[in-house]
Amino acid sequence: MSSTATVLLGSNPHGEREMTKNQRGLVDACFEEGQYESGISLLQQLRSSGYKPSPSHIRQLLYIALYPPPDKGKEKSRPDFGSPSKVPPAKQKKSALIPTAAASEAAIQCLTSYLTTNTPKSLLRALPSYPPPKGRDGVQTNDMMDEDEDSFISREAANITQCKDCWTILREGFILRADGDPSSDRSGAKARRKLILDEDTMYSDSTDTDVPVLVGEHAWPVLEWLIEVIEKDANLTGNSGHPRYSPLLLCQIPPARTGTIARWEADKPLDIMMYCLHQTEPSRRLAGARLASLLIDLTSVVHFDAAAFTNAVFARLIAEGGLMFSDFLAILPDSVVASKFRLALCRKFLATNSSVDSVRTVSASKPQGRIQPRARRRGAAQTGEDVSPKAVDAQAPETIASRLPLPSSSEILQLVQTSRNSTKHGAAVEESKVKFYMVLAYGKLQNGVPSEDRDADWPQILQDGTLRKALDDIMASRPGEADMKDLIISTLGA
Repeated sequence: MSSTATVLLGSNPHGEREMTKNQRGLVDACFEEGQYESGISLLQQLRSSGYKPSPSHIRQLLYIALYPPPDKGKEKSRPDFGSPSKVPPAKQKKSALIPTAAASEAAIQCLTSYLTTNTPKSLLRALPSYPPPKGRDGVQTNDMMDEDEDSFISREAANITQCKDCWTILREGFILRADGDPSSDRSGAKARRKLILDEDTMYSDSTDTDVPVLVGEHAWPVLEWLIEVIEKDANLTGNSGHPRYSPLLLCQIPPARTGTIARWEADKPLDIMMYCLHQTEPSRRLAGARLASLLIDLTSVVHFDAAAFTNAVFARLIAEGGLMFSDFLAILPDSVVASKFRLALCRKFLATNSSVDSVRTVSASKPQGRIQPRARRRGAAQTGEDVSPKAVDAQAPETIASRLPLPSSSEILQLVQTSRNSTKHGAAVEESKVKFYMVLAYGKLQNGVPSEDRDADWPQILQDGTLRKALDDIMASRPGEADMKDLIISTLGA
């Protein structure tokens, strides 16, 4: 493996060795006896930048972290067996193996601690993934075959290996609490697990209201951990001289079925992103914004289709309730790649043939408990537009950096000057906000991209007052518009 590929993956240049058999055996012995907190404490002591954690241990930590706490209502309604001697032996044994809330908390703390000592690749190799793009020698398909199923916890955690990607384990009901009750409905648990693991069911036209939520109530810490791992991977990639993006995140998106280079079917992470942004808790909305930033970073490389991704995000912003278009633009970072994406969204919003009144302008609906999965045609995008990647042979490209050309300044000026004849006050304000973000993004990009990619007419439009006059014509009468106009003028020097 080349040194460049090693750095690209965020790997330790000196290499991470596997845990020894004795080290794994000590932890396995604790887990087999249901002594989860002791086993997790031992993992913390063994944690080192020189040793990779065992994939099976990472999966077991995830299972423990995801395990639902006891339902207080059901706890009260349980029959009282009295003394331990009256409890059926099988029930006693099984109950002792069920993770406690304290064990779940310790598991997520241990997973978080691994971020400070180990590489993202050594952690996410425990989760299913899709094959890497051609030419990416450093990223390999994860090995799901090392699971030791001698113990209860390892057998249960082995369900993770049946998933296609990391997103499925976050779904409500992926892990159902058993409580050691032999009379519990096992058929219901199997049916729910089949629903979650069945890709076709998840993306069907079903109107079943029992579709599980995308992030279970007890899965939020695990989602935040996944985001932290991917962020670290992206940072390491950027620091190596490549575009800032996460190769590990790219491997959580299926390859194009047509054999083209670019991947585009990012339905699962996109739906999770939207679900997060609909939440009322700031930390959950922040998780959605962080995931959005990571997905946008993928548009900086040729292995991800930026146009298809833009269309998919646009379709969700228009279709979903409770999130204004401009609210989403506001959460995006100020990086060059994010500014290009923001600009593309704004252009699509302003150039669409539909009236702006058809776009939601009031952010009044409550977050949805469940987001119904969209129907997905095999090999086709969900947006209703022809956004299929060009039929390019999927050979390893000479460079992974993607070059997204900027529109001309005359197009931007035309979009600013053109009104969509909005009849609702809220819709007109929303249109002004989108124009505000578009002009700011374009102006910043003109200063941030290489000189050969800049528009020659843009400086003249700023200097001769053309942009200022266009802004005066559209941003003056409604509350907040004057402030937006003044910010554009002061930032860009118009």
